[in-house]
Amino acid sequence: MNSIRARSVALAASLVGCMFLLHATPAHADARDDARRAFKTGMQLISDGNHLEGIALLEKAYSLLPHPNVLYNIGFGYADAGMYPEAMSAFEHYLSSDPADGAAVERLMALLEMQAEEATGPAVGATGPDTGTGTPSTGTPSTGTTTIAAGPEVDALLNRLEQLADRLEGKNEVPSAPTDEVIDAGALESKSGDIYDEVVVSASRNSSAPVDAPVATTIITAEEIRLSGATNIPDLLRRVPGMSILTMGAGNANLAMRGFNQRISNKLLVLVDGRSAYLDFLGGTFFRTLSIDIQDVERIEVIRGPNSTLYGANAFGGVVNIITKKEQVDEFGGQIHITAGSGETIMGNARFGGRKGILRYGGSMGYEQTRRFELEYGDRADIIATTDDVELAVRALRANAHVRLTPTPNVSLGLTGGLAYSYDEFMAIGVFRNFWMRGLFSDVRFDAQFGGLGIRAFWNHMNAVADQTWVQNGTPISLATRPTANVIDVEAIYSGRALTGPVSHDLAVGAGYRLKTIDWNFLDEPHVEQHLHGFVEDRVTFVPQFAVVAAFRFDQHPLVGFTPSPRAAILVKPTPGQAIRLSAGTAFRTPTFTESYLDLVIPSGVVTGVGIQSKGSTDLDPENIFSVELGYTFADSDFVAFELEGWYGRTSNLIALGNITSEEAAGPLVDTTFITGDSEFTNAEDVFHGIGGEASVHAFPVDGLDLRAAYSFAYYIDQGLRDAGADDFRDQRHPMHTLFVGASYRSPIGLDVNVDVNVVSAVNIPERSFDTSTGAAIFVDCESDEYAMVSARVGQRLLNDKLEFGVTGFNIGGFFNGGHREHCLATRVGARVLGSATYRF
Repeated sequence: MNSIRARSVALAASLVGCMFLLHATPAHADARDDARRAFKTGMQLISDGNHLEGIALLEKAYSLLPHPNVLYNIGFGYADAGMYPEAMSAFEHYLSSDPADGAAVERLMALLEMQAEEATGPAVGATGPDTGTGTPSTGTPSTGTTTIAAGPEVDALLNRLEQLADRLEGKNEVPSAPTDEVIDAGALESKSGDIYDEVVVSASRNSSAPVDAPVATTIITAEEIRLSGATNIPDLLRRVPGMSILTMGAGNANLAMRGFNQRISNKLLVLVDGRSAYLDFLGGTFFRTLSIDIQDVERIEVIRGPNSTLYGANAFGGVVNIITKKEQVDEFGGQIHITAGSGETIMGNARFGGRKGILRYGGSMGYEQTRRFELEYGDRADIIATTDDVELAVRALRANAHVRLTPTPNVSLGLTGGLAYSYDEFMAIGVFRNFWMRGLFSDVRFDAQFGGLGIRAFWNHMNAVADQTWVQNGTPISLATRPTANVIDVEAIYSGRALTGPVSHDLAVGAGYRLKTIDWNFLDEPHVEQHLHGFVEDRVTFVPQFAVVAAFRFDQHPLVGFTPSPRAAILVKPTPGQAIRLSAGTAFRTPTFTESYLDLVIPSGVVTGVGIQSKGSTDLDPENIFSVELGYTFADSDFVAFELEGWYGRTSNLIALGNITSEEAAGPLVDTTFITGDSEFTNAEDVFHGIGGEASVHAFPVDGLDLRAAYSFAYYIDQGLRDAGADDFRDQRHPMHTLFVGASYRSPIGLDVNVDVNVVSAVNIPERSFDTSTGAAIFVDCESDEYAMVSARVGQRLLNDKLEFGVTGFNIGGFFNGGHREHCLATRVGARVLGSATYRF
């Protein structure tokens, strides 16, 4: 590489390009793959000495997806080219992000400015008077760029820059000792080329790239969310391989990963920024009761497969971690979004955020309303509605806010709070059908980081009323109820890196406490439960190509006692962008309050005046699963990435309502209702074996174009049916085949097009019913056919992406075939057309 002294007088550039970079409004499409490609190519050009071409590509990367480290590398590129005023301008903007190495960069800038003033006067970038020969008074050729005069500090600076340039070319792996201590050598290191690589925070207690994760993961980015036009999180998750979605109505969907979906599905843990959104007293997640809007979501991380080792109970099938937008670098900014369309859908959201010194803040308010796809009952004299507006599916008002103090780079304190006043419809379990629920849902989260020590605590509160939407005329049993529930959770974790010779350990150790309360007339009495847990995880890296991740967690439950959750994974990396992963572990789900303490008389729903006494059991064992996974991840290309996964799972102790035990002498209850027997929650004796495979690919062949596809296969055997000699011993609660294909294009003129296609095979979910002749409980097949669903969005960005309009067609085929059912008791999923407008400031 040529000497930097020579280059400092041989290259010139205008400040206009840098000023455009520093003040341009960034594109709001994520465009991570395009930005990564531009960044890597730009850094290579700078390394090869083509500074201006390389800097132009770094500027492009920054405009696609702003990141402060790109500004640093732009400054480094200018400094490496000898263009010090431009370098200082980029470094100054980099410092506005409060980087950890800010002091070192400030010393670098001070030295550059001091030496420039000594050579040319107070104004950096000014040249001496024209001598009439075309050269400044310094005697150097006029290039439009200031040249720093010689001196010991400048010599040391230039020597270090030369060493860094040599390291970029691989000429000097170990830099020589610095000859001057004015500038920290760390300030002269270019930022890593993995700036635009995805980072997963949910798959391990230490954040990592997806290729280094010990479990199968899927990330849904902000760009995918925006381009899809989706208005709710379950519809977004249809693109995740292995995910099963049962949409019961316009306000309710049940999710499961790799098996055992049902009404009020309870085997998938949903988190919001690491805070559990799982309704512990009932099981499952009601997405419309969250205090965040889909416009508040930065990305969604999905752990595909059991993960109780990290998250304890309820991470039985997988984990969905919804990560919200926070901590903007700009002084103040935000957006206003409005969606409206068919189904009397109205959605509005206003977000804001900013920074002032060490304080970062933000918040949002949102409103959502939509009607049902169709009614479960029409006009019938024998059916009475318990709500004033039976066509309403969702009406929710939401608000949330957050603040974060970062007094030093290693210390931060955060506080987040939110509330939602929500009306939602859902399908309950057993003979219960359509319910409505209205109430207040609030949450508060505190977190603190002191170097390697992290502390977080959250409180979830629910106070709601609920009832069956329709009841039979003359039914003496009322199921109107008012549950009040609280969850308080505290956890501390310490993480750090240690070396044992050449072997590195990324170690995380922690413990936590959870308090749960419920006051609900469906239970025998109010209850309080206290839980404890502890865990340890160690990622042992022997060489960059080989690592082992071992983890162990225990949970102490007040009813089921000590429950261990071990997990181990082996990762082999032939290249930095490829990984072969073999993992094995266990997971569990503890009984809910409902399954433990239920004490309720329910109508049969078939025979008028006949009821069943349903009860919980405090002797239940936790549901268990043992799983083994083998996966391969490829992310070595600038144009395509893909993942392959194969898995086996053995499931036991599934919890369900058992058979009815007949009463010897049936007697009246509330005048005309008779109790025909008792039914209690029990552990099923059957064992289930599942095998499956998942494949996903993401291609980004040219800037702006993204092609995605995901396929999953799942096959389950009910060992009990097989041993009994049944002709069909499959468990079909999960679709055998799911396919997602999506394409999106972001054009240079601001036009965006996105098309998503989902194809899902049939499912058969056993449902509890009653024999009308005997009153005995029976299980009947609940079959739903395979279906295909196509959704599309067209959008236009204007005013440098500040203004955006879009039109979305959801389930377009529903306009022609009336929609499809995803569960035999669900309403049809109909078509919707929605228009949206977004203004960013």
